[in-house]
Amino acid sequence: MRRAREIVKRAAALDTGAIEGLYEVDRGFTYTVAFETAAWEVELAKKGENVRPLFEAQLHAYDYVLDLATKPSQSPRRRFAYCMKLSAAHRRRIAS
Repeated sequence: MRRAREIVKRAAALDTGAIEGLYEVDRGFTYTVAFETAAWEVELAKKGENVRPLFEAQLHAYDYVLDLATKPSQSPRRRFAYCMKLSAAHRRRIAS
């Protein structure tokens, strides 16, 4: 069950970035990244140097949303602070 959830999360995160216009994907590429098939990192790198950090940011966002939905909730102020911290970290990673 855990592996299935991870595959679905990776596919959703990758396709979300494509829907947002951050990069382009096709079904085969989504499958390759979601299932972490052989050389998936090479294929991801071929899409451009910013694609991996953007994809990782999408994964972190999905993890956060899943945590919000399944774990005891934090105060809205703590959630907002955490989101801002993640956002700043990913912006720095992409800029470097």
